[in-house]
Amino acid sequence: MKRAISGAAMISAGAPLLLLITCTYIENPKIRYASMQEAHQRGAVEAGWVPSIIPTQAVELVEQHNIDTNITFVAFTLADRSALINGEPCAPIEYTSVKWFSSYPLWWPRNLRGSNEVSTRLAYYYCGSGIIGTEYEGRHYMWFAATAEETIAL
Repeated sequence: MKRAISGAAMISAGAPLLLLITCTYIENPKIRYASMQEAHQRGAVEAGWVPSIIPTQAVELVEQHNIDTNITFVAFTLADRSALINGEPCAPIEYTSVKWFSSYPLWWPRNLRGSNEVSTRLAYYYCGSGIIGTEYEGRHYMWFAATAEETIAL
């Protein structure tokens, strides 16, 4: 004999999953900006979620941060690679100087999570204030934490 499941039972069974998904989104918001200008207009730069050192020519920005840990991940596209890499405030650093995090956003490339062959071959840059940057498959990536000690072996 089949028993019908009541609506209340279904809601109470799904509530923990819904709570987990909601908390994950609230604690780790992912935001897209068409341009650096839009990131400024929406207050992301002033709030510290998007680094002010990203050139004004940057487009297709994606930013995700964790409110509890203050770890932030940013990706963007630049038509002119030299606008970021070849000048202040970024300076080259060795792969061995990068401190890798234990978790990353789902959209973050697997090859930018440390300890793999591709990660060891990329060029990395330290851009001050704990910001690490690199270029991978035509996109620029930056990640940083509340303190420099969390991202770079000084």
